[in-house]
Amino acid sequence: MLSRKSFSGYLSIDARWTHRRNSPSCTVTALDAVTKRVLACVNINHIGGNRQHAQYSGASNNMESAGTRIILKQLKKYNILKDVKEIIKDRDNKSVSVFKEFGVSHLERFDPGHVSKISQKILQSSQLLIRQLKFSTTRLRRLKK
Repeated sequence: MLSRKSFSGYLSIDARWTHRRNSPSCTVTALDAVTKRVLACVNINHIGGNRQHAQYSGASNNMESAGTRIILKQLKKYNILKDVKEIIKDRDNKSVSVFKEFGVSHLERFDPGHVSKISQKILQSSQLLIRQLKFSTTRLRRLKK
């Protein structure tokens, strides 16, 4: 595969889910953060229902870690893991043990895009809370008069 031959050393790993909560499946993808080419991809399907090819029986929120483990095994098999300079990911704390297992936890970096999204949500929540407090204070003043 061409993307594996021209790997920059900057690995980005992330997952996408079929549902926000209690998802029956998730896809974990490893990209070269510089060239944006896919290095590895794995689908994790939770056992249950009528899902064919289901292979995962743990908690849904651990599917990203299970997929990350499979991807790191693939990268190790193809001798790419030794060339990794940084692993860029979101703040999923459950994959820390997987990175330690493969001896790459010291290469972990957090994606500023995910961090900025979280910061924006916190800021928006704070602004909403301030507006609600101002509205409540105004109503209390009117009631006291």
